[in-house]
Amino acid sequence: MKLSSFSLIEQTGDTDDVTALINRFNQTTRDYPSDSTVADLFAEQATARPGATAVSFGEQSLSYDDLDRQSNRLAHYLRDAPRLSDGALIAVCLNRSPDLIVTLLAILKAGAAYLPLDPDYPADRLHFMLEHSGAAALVTHTDCSANLPKNTVQRILLDQAGPEIAREPDAPLPPTTSDGAGGRLAYIMYTSGSTGRPKAVAVPQRGIIRLVRGAEYADFGTDQVFLQYAPISFDAATFEIWGPLLNGARLALAPPGKQSLADLGGVIAREGITTLWLTGGLFNVMIDEYPQSLKPLRQLLVGGEALSVPHVKKALEALPACHLINGYGPTENTTFSCCFRIRPGDYRGAIPIGPPISNSTAYILDEEMRLLPPGIAGELYVGGDGLALGYWNDPALTAERFVADPIASIERAGERLYRTGDLACWRGDGSIDFLGRMDDQLKIRGFRIEPGEIETALHQFPGITGAVAQAWDAGKAAAKEDRRVLIAHYTAAEETDEIDEPALRAHLRATLPDFMVPTHLIRVDTLPLNPNGKIDRGALPPPTTHPDVNDSSPEPPSGETEAALAMIWEELLGLSPIGAHDDFFALGGHSLMAAKMVSVMEKQFGVTLPLTSIFTHPTIRQLAGAVLDAAAFGNTSIDQQCVRLSPEPGGQPLFALPPGTTDALSYGRLGEDLAGFDLQAFNFIEAETRITDYADQIAERDPDGPHLLFGYSGGGNLAFHVAQELERRGRLVSAIVMLDASRFMRCFDFPEEEADRLTSAVLDADGVAEIVSSSILRDKIQRRVRRYYAFLSSIKEDAPINADIHLISSPTGEDEHRDEAGTLIASKPAWAEVTRGTFHRHDGHGDHGDMLLEPHYSGNAALLMKILQASDTALTFENDRRMR
Repeated sequence: MKLSSFSLIEQTGDTDDVTALINRFNQTTRDYPSDSTVADLFAEQATARPGATAVSFGEQSLSYDDLDRQSNRLAHYLRDAPRLSDGALIAVCLNRSPDLIVTLLAILKAGAAYLPLDPDYPADRLHFMLEHSGAAALVTHTDCSANLPKNTVQRILLDQAGPEIAREPDAPLPPTTSDGAGGRLAYIMYTSGSTGRPKAVAVPQRGIIRLVRGAEYADFGTDQVFLQYAPISFDAATFEIWGPLLNGARLALAPPGKQSLADLGGVIAREGITTLWLTGGLFNVMIDEYPQSLKPLRQLLVGGEALSVPHVKKALEALPACHLINGYGPTENTTFSCCFRIRPGDYRGAIPIGPPISNSTAYILDEEMRLLPPGIAGELYVGGDGLALGYWNDPALTAERFVADPIASIERAGERLYRTGDLACWRGDGSIDFLGRMDDQLKIRGFRIEPGEIETALHQFPGITGAVAQAWDAGKAAAKEDRRVLIAHYTAAEETDEIDEPALRAHLRATLPDFMVPTHLIRVDTLPLNPNGKIDRGALPPPTTHPDVNDSSPEPPSGETEAALAMIWEELLGLSPIGAHDDFFALGGHSLMAAKMVSVMEKQFGVTLPLTSIFTHPTIRQLAGAVLDAAAFGNTSIDQQCVRLSPEPGGQPLFALPPGTTDALSYGRLGEDLAGFDLQAFNFIEAETRITDYADQIAERDPDGPHLLFGYSGGGNLAFHVAQELERRGRLVSAIVMLDASRFMRCFDFPEEEADRLTSAVLDADGVAEIVSSSILRDKIQRRVRRYYAFLSSIKEDAPINADIHLISSPTGEDEHRDEAGTLIASKPAWAEVTRGTFHRHDGHGDHGDMLLEPHYSGNAALLMKILQASDTALTFENDRRMR
């Protein structure tokens, strides 16, 4: 973008007036300990407030004295380690935990600097960072080392080195404060790089201290509780961690891993969070879905991208007691350069990023690096004590982006400014409006992304000859969700007929962090050029809004739950129709949309899913399954795997396996009528491990045995297979009592339509209809019945068991079932062939489906009681014989 070419005299009539005005905007000098170090300032807090809580993490907490002593021990250990001399760079790859905070503090106490690594980054990226940085050591944990390269640097595993570290002295190391100590390196942090590789920003101790001491943009009082929520490799973590610890406040750590909106709200409530930082995108979603969860906050800092005015207005109304602060700043100027405290009516169509914060400077310059007055757009340059030392191991890039201050006074001669590449202009009151980027750099969901890094990764894939990455705005969906996503166009060699897109995506995921992997990959014949010979990005074709790799109509959703989910997706994604097997992320979904979807599902379905469920179940069908798994009937007899139906425990345990209704309710009356027996009935377990799961629970509930099993219809078949598993484990099964069950001689086909017909019958049964109160629960029963009969049709009983088998037969049912070709499928008498014990057949009452309904229930219950008593007598005799 070409900046204004008006001369300053034409604009204002007096360059001296402009200089004076801008200098007045930059009168930010405040007293703060600029020549101290982070370690020394923390030691002051530990001395002043030893018993106060420094770090809390769920049930764990560390006082300032605890944190001081633990970090001292680790600091001694690090100083004693080979090649870890003063000034060394030490990489840290740990999840959010007290260990992480202890480690960062210990590294600084040891006179070293830290390099934060995200354990979820691809192995290739982590390898590059370790190699490029020249880190002398890596502190990690066994659980975090999956993606870390082997044998590249000295590795310190905290979970293994713990005993040695515990033997180190807990006295502090000699103080590091000296003239110029504030200029010592504190940490290296990698950001996306335009050269195709991440670039490393070197931040001094003074940068951290200037951010959180002597600062006026936020309250850093001892009564504040800060939440550490950002990834450790994201510069917001600098504010979150050192803000509280260098001021005597409390640092609360969010659990590791992806968090849903409800999870975040829960942490805020449990920890009593008062200070929170959120990206603009996450702020929007929280204000839309969970504004009440932010009410405990006293100050909420938002940034990373331009703020949404409607969401800011909504937040000001919902959180009247909370200070809302727009924070702006590149990593190269230590997290925040400018901040703006938002009040009702303070904005005119956009939210300013504010004036420079304490001990910081900001200038808006034209192409000749001349000062621009209010109202004229130019490039924003930032400086002051938060300025980074430069790019680590990259002097050329440092010289390009960190430039001499062209207007520095004599006493500030030699100071530098960082060229942000952001277009901005002053307001008359000294606040700054952010107007966008001047180059190709992107900001998507708070992440800073250089397209060149994505393009380099694409070029590394065999066959690709050209690549362009850019943001694509699919517009606003009905839910006003930001639809800005990454897309990439590429060309391939003429001899390359087809690029294996799944392999290409796998390559990108192995090379780039998740937020940099394009949502859409589009092959084109050529990359169009504009008259200047540059790629004409606007002439590239947009992605299809409904990619379909098979060029066929997508399979429509099945069932009410899938249909409801599809409607939610259509609203969030702005796409229609949505197929049952469409991938949420391939359609343009991202982590913020996923967080919003979890919230919408909770409201609509009454289920709470972890955010990770969207990543592990990314299609409509898969996600519907997760929703059904989480849906509860609110009735013990259906929700639990095993239910005690007898009024009181005691007596011989009798385990009942579920009939075709798939639930324990069918056996409800038997619990009261089988006196002397402890009837425990199972619901159908949908997992493929159901037989071993049933056996596990029986062995746990009846550890001594021998076991009595019962099953009606298909429940008899389940009981037989469970008996096989129990006997395989060496456990004794005395008898199985079956109510009109047929032995399956071979597998058979069972159409889903028949299962659906049976589902309707189940839903209309007494005791079920009043429990199933929603469409999601109807779908859950339908799925369970389908899986029940799919299991029955896939098994056969051919290996004999030792247990006796008692069969109570319906007088109206057929003994055998054959297919159209006359092949024997199932047989009742054939049970005699699969027991090494005895087989007894008893005449029952009623048709197959009515045997546990009146007027037949009483006769069959009495017969069952007689059989069980006889089996119990034989069981008692056998136990007495074994004891003798």
